[in-house]
Amino acid sequence: MPTQTGPGIVAEPYAATIDVARRIFIRGFAPGERVTVTATLRQNDASRWRSEASFVADTDGAVDIATAAPVGGTYEGVAPMGLVWSMRQTGEPLPPGTPFDQLAVQTVHLAASAPSGTAHASFEQHFVAPGVTVQPIRDNGLVATLFTAPAAD
Repeated sequence: MPTQTGPGIVAEPYAATIDVARRIFIRGFAPGERVTVTATLRQNDASRWRSEASFVADTDGAVDIATAAPVGGTYEGVAPMGLVWSMRQTGEPLPPGTPFDQLAVQTVHLAASAPSGTAHASFEQHFVAPGVTVQPIRDNGLVATLFTAPAAD
């Protein structure tokens, strides 16, 4: 397996339900360098979301977002998923009632940049676990959605 050279981002697991915290690890930057990480998301209603946090790379030129507090950005303190929950909508707000599929997969794009280079990665957030069935219910004014877990083996 070849050794990676230059900056990189590891975001694991790539695909998981939205309640699973990701391990986001930045590597390959200069020790002590300020690294700015941005997270962006384009929702299926065309709205765009963004967050940002700056970190100081450790003596190995790395940042483990699960254990490092940002020195600036859209959130404070140690927060493994801070780049996600601190996102804010950019641009003009969409009109009320804009169609939106709340079960659609979200792809979060990450970019890390510093004077020594840049790196990119992404991960998917799913709202429904594999095997769960989703059934819309519309009956005599009742509006609901039934989520059914997969059958046990």
